[in-house]
Amino acid sequence: MSDKDSSNSIINNIKLYQKISAGIAITFGLVSVALIVSYCQHDIISGSDEWLGRTNLTDHIFNLHPILMISGFSCSCITAVCSYRLLPFDHNTQKLFHFIFHTLTIACMSLGFTAVILINNFKSHNTAHSYFANITSNHNFMGIATMGLYFLNYLFGFLVYGIQIVKLEIRQLFMPYHVLIGIICIFLAHSAIQTGLMDCFSAKGCGYKPTKPVYNPSKEYFDKLQQGCIVFNQISITVVIALVFTMIAIIDIGSRFINNSEKNTSSNLVMVKKNQVMSI
Repeated sequence: MSDKDSSNSIINNIKLYQKISAGIAITFGLVSVALIVSYCQHDIISGSDEWLGRTNLTDHIFNLHPILMISGFSCSCITAVCSYRLLPFDHNTQKLFHFIFHTLTIACMSLGFTAVILINNFKSHNTAHSYFANITSNHNFMGIATMGLYFLNYLFGFLVYGIQIVKLEIRQLFMPYHVLIGIICIFLAHSAIQTGLMDCFSAKGCGYKPTKPVYNPSKEYFDKLQQGCIVFNQISITVVIALVFTMIAIIDIGSRFINNSEKNTSSNLVMVKKNQVMSI
């Protein structure tokens, strides 16, 4: 079977719920980007530490890190992965969009990482005008692991399926591993986003000091939670929803159960026929 024949069979087997899930995933990815941009463009309120201040290329360059990382991994990467599920084009056009959005993710990832290097190692690029330690938290390690694995999968994907330096048999053999590594990268990326949000959530002192036992915090203390911290929670929720619907879009579990049941049914029929022949 050629690449074209196999790709057509994949396109024709896409379920309606997968297309809908892909659209929902991309939508929530865009919402998460809109939320983080609005947060990073909010002015610092006097006496409050809940906002980062407006983004610039000097002492507020750190703001580019969450904007670029969420734009890359929760929006561009999801769009790239869902391109085969949602876009109503032929396989080669879908493949082109897949490559373009993954390239955008690489660009966002690289620039976002650069922003962190600048703020930690150059006094002119942070508001404290001091140096900060590098790679000290789970978010740092998870982010570096994600970027390394993502770039390797991107590079091998470009060589194997882009310029096709290997034979068809090898491309077909490598495909399941390419998809598996991609799924792992998506989970690692969104885990890194969540740990990054929690780091910032803690650094900004989000929370409240209760004066009595709290049995219904949403009723008694929600209005005491800072507005910036509420936006953090909204970003976290939208990112998780985007991830969930991405998995629903790209993993066709239903057909596997159907195929297994069909195989079991056919094997049972064969066994019945054999028994009938033996009884005769």
